[in-house]
Amino acid sequence: MQYFLNRYVNSYRVIDLLTKVALLLVVLYANVFAYTYWQENDFEKNTMDIARLQKQLRRDKALAQQDADERYHVTDQVKVSNEKLHAILRTGLSTIQNVDIMATQITPISAEESGLVSFTAYPLQVYEVNVVLQGSFRDIENFYTSVQNSFEGEVFWKEMIFDAGDYPRGKGAIGFYVFAQD
Repeated sequence: MQYFLNRYVNSYRVIDLLTKVALLLVVLYANVFAYTYWQENDFEKNTMDIARLQKQLRRDKALAQQDADERYHVTDQVKVSNEKLHAILRTGLSTIQNVDIMATQITPISAEESGLVSFTAYPLQVYEVNVVLQGSFRDIENFYTSVQNSFEGEVFWKEMIFDAGDYPRGKGAIGFYVFAQD
């Protein structure tokens, strides 16, 4: 009986030991799998961060190149006084006939807010000018053409919209920006 009892206890100990070794192997495998999985996620995250930083570096390099190019600098020759702004409007309005001026709005805003510049070293103001006219498309096109030809490089066009719903007399809106003198 003692023999069977010792054999049973020894078998139990061996089974217990094998069970613990098997559990230890399962836990080690799970740790290796988890470590590998998290390393792959870090790799993907790091790859995305590197791509983002490379894109930022290319953009910064392009902006630095653009900043070095004086063609992109706002100089005093581009800035417009109030008198010149009214001369721009008079030039455009003098070329049109049989047109009703429905609205004119001149709003001073910051240059960065308008989207004309991406960086300013000092505050820079622009005038946003919107003119709404009622007349033919040709008259509204004449307004645009005369201003563009007379003040090239000083007027930055925002939009031109024409509604031909009441043909032949439609409604048109012209929007543009000019840099303001300090």
